[in-house]
Amino acid sequence: ISCRCENVQSCDEKTCRNYGVCVNRTCACNVGRSGIFCEKEITVQVPKFSRGGYMMVKKGGDKRRALREISVKEIYVNFTTVRPNALILWSQKNHNFIGIGLENGFLKLVYSMEDGNKTVIERPPFPPINDGLWHSILVMFYPISMVIDGKHFTQEFARYPNVTTSGIFYIGNTPTLNSSLIEETHGMFADPFEGCIQMFGSNSEFVDDFSKIDGRNIESC
Repeated sequence: ISCRCENVQSCDEKTCRNYGVCVNRTCACNVGRSGIFCEKEITVQVPKFSRGGYMMVKKGGDKRRALREISVKEIYVNFTTVRPNALILWSQKNHNFIGIGLENGFLKLVYSMEDGNKTVIERPPFPPINDGLWHSILVMFYPISMVIDGKHFTQEFARYPNVTTSGIFYIGNTPTLNSSLIEETHGMFADPFEGCIQMFGSNSEFVDDFSKIDGRNIESC
């Protein structure tokens, strides 16, 4: 009797290289590293998200700066995916948050108002965008409106929403070690993003080269 078995290597606390971390017997590698034990060096300009990977963008691009609460005026993201359900980005400060993702292939925008006492969920009437093509999303507040692939959608409120966060934006997933993604996002998103993100921006500050951005389990598109 012969057995054709795949020898799957697993990690422990000592085997992950280049500051990788062993999570569930698999090495979670920092941006710029890949391989079973994070032994390979890669260049990530346009990131590819899989295996629960995420990136962390701080407003202003300064990793060392202590961030206070900021007011979110606009968010832009350019991405491609074939997954119907996914978290694209998430930012939070105490009870205030904002999130963008997909639900059954349709765009879903969520944010809190009145210090977290009111949650707003927006689903603009636009066809599914999990078709593997590149799509651009621009969300603007004061007043709130969305531009999806050049098509405008506007929502009227009695007063303009004041959306504030910490200024830290998690792209694709959140670093959930002791809780699930759905818990971290207050039940709004359950699945991490799988696909590629070409550009991200907030308040007119844009990132199109992700090679110096912090994150885990990121490949190159």
